[in-house]
Amino acid sequence: MRRIVSLLAALALVAGLAGSSVAASGPKSSFVGDFDLLTADGTLLGHASAQLFEPTDQRLVPGRYDFKGAADNTIRESHAQIGRVDFWYDDYLRPPTNVAFGEGVECVYYGPNDADCHPWAVMFVDNLDPAARDEVAFAISKLTDGDWDFQYWQFVGKGEFVLKYYPED
Repeated sequence: MRRIVSLLAALALVAGLAGSSVAASGPKSSFVGDFDLLTADGTLLGHASAQLFEPTDQRLVPGRYDFKGAADNTIRESHAQIGRVDFWYDDYLRPPTNVAFGEGVECVYYGPNDADCHPWAVMFVDNLDPAARDEVAFAISKLTDGDWDFQYWQFVGKGEFVLKYYPED
């Protein structure tokens, strides 16, 4: 009798998982970073911390971005709430790369009660060529065609920069 009860319990568990996202989902793309941001010549701009992940019904907000400026940077801090993310392989701009993209609203702080909040987008660019440096691109405006205008490109310095990209079938 115990075997029948155990078998029925196991079947109920498997049937329950089959309808859930646990059984049907594979690995999900994500980005985690905690790193220095540098200019092209290696000057420290500050330190960034970010997470991007594919949203779910249990975790609607797909990420965050926080920045603390270096001592001589006019930007003392910035914080962004991410509203939408996307991940892709890109062989157009800097072959080959994986990209984590996020857009939302950023507030840049220059001092106490001195903030500028605006629509914002970011791309974390994982250059798959070991000789190339990883990059981060920022946009605060869009082009006439509606695409983000990534005018600000910076390099990744010391720290964690982990982009996991899993293409969807």
